[in-house]
Amino acid sequence: MFAVERALGRGLKGLLVRLANALNRAWKRRGRLIRDRYHAGLLKKPREVRQVLVYVLQRASTSH
Repeated sequence: MFAVERALGRGLKGLLVRLANALNRAWKRRGRLIRDRYHAGLLKKPREVRQVLVYVLQRASTSH
């Protein structure tokens, strides 16, 4: 099972890198997308997911 989890983690990391690069291109930015504010955590409840999405989308609209 460890190999599957490791492969999934690498795939997810690659996807996030591609997403960050795409957002940087769209926002005409360079460098880290999220400057040392990354917090990893499992979102277990729909309410947690909603709160994170609201936070991220509001921050994106106010900072750029």
